[in-house]
Amino acid sequence: MKLLPIIERLKPVSGIRTVEGAKALAELATIQVALPGLFVVPAAEDFRPVQEGAGLIQLEETIQFDVVVIINASATRGRDEDELEGFSEAVKTLLFGWAPSAEFRPIVPVASRLLGVGSGRVSWIIRFRTVQHLRKIA
Repeated sequence: MKLLPIIERLKPVSGIRTVEGAKALAELATIQVALPGLFVVPAAEDFRPVQEGAGLIQLEETIQFDVVVIINASATRGRDEDELEGFSEAVKTLLFGWAPSAEFRPIVPVASRLLGVGSGRVSWIIRFRTVQHLRKIA
């Protein structure tokens, strides 16, 4: 699944300075990135057979991706302590029930948790899921 439509959908979140993909998240240790930021990364793809007969193969593909919310903790002193939760709720509101195209079922949140605290940053990760059906005439 291409994640660019999801990245584009999240760009209007108020107060977010960076919305990028996995490459930008990997570069955080070496390159200065404007925070707060949202990073959309692939998580898992699972396939379940629906029909595997002569002439037709159908699979259900469950796709999971993560949105990582990162804030610069030192910049939030004296500000709203619920900033991380506010960004998390904005992400869930924009993605819950939305489908990037007609071939996918609506996106649903699966789980979320604290990802890490360190180096003056706090990160929260939210896992989402969607499903598509694959069909091939054999």
